[in-house]
Amino acid sequence: MKISAAWLVTLMTMIVAPGIAAAQSDDESDSQEAAGIVATQVRDQGYACDDPVSAKAEQGEDGDNVWRLDCQNASYRVRLVPDMAASIERID
Repeated sequence: MKISAAWLVTLMTMIVAPGIAAAQSDDESDSQEAAGIVATQVRDQGYACDDPVSAKAEQGEDGDNVWRLDCQNASYRVRLVPDMAASIERID
């Protein structure tokens, strides 16, 4: 039985594409979960964050835990420090 290249490409697409889509949705889910956690800290410290959209980890100057938080109404750079208040900077 001879298999055509087009059929093989179609078959591989059907096998691989769902895995790629699942990985992307996991990344989006992780970003939204992180956004919720970081947004809670931001709100607890008196800053407005309506509907957190995403949170992305950034490399801090000293290897600190820094996040860019994007909310519906504002964006922040949040430096999380264990057992202390976060350092929060509004960015435009």
